[in-house]
Amino acid sequence: MAPVKYYKLRLIAGGLYIALVIIMSLVPGSLTPEFDPTKNKVASHFTAYFIMMIWYARIYSAKYYPRLATLFILLGISLEYMQEILGTREFQAIDMLFNSLGVLSAWLFARFRFAPAVSR
Repeated sequence: MAPVKYYKLRLIAGGLYIALVIIMSLVPGSLTPEFDPTKNKVASHFTAYFIMMIWYARIYSAKYYPRLATLFILLGISLEYMQEILGTREFQAIDMLFNSLGVLSAWLFARFRFAPAVSR
């Protein structure tokens, strides 16, 4: 298998995306722009974590998917609790569920779609 092209650049971009998810999760809801024209918050959570997992699945091989999925699911859960602690947003278990479903869906998609494309 060939090494991943632009490995460091992809890691930096992925790190910036994670930082964006963290910031958007913790700032008060009144300060965040409304990206979804349908205002479907559930789809936004699913999509954000799906993209996060897919991004790293393109960098690392399938043997790392369980670690990545665990990390991203724990990130979603911890951010939800941080919202409650900081009082910036409301704690909602449904958000954690759809964050996790986004990660797991991306894991399955990556596993069957393009896992052999990477060597790390």
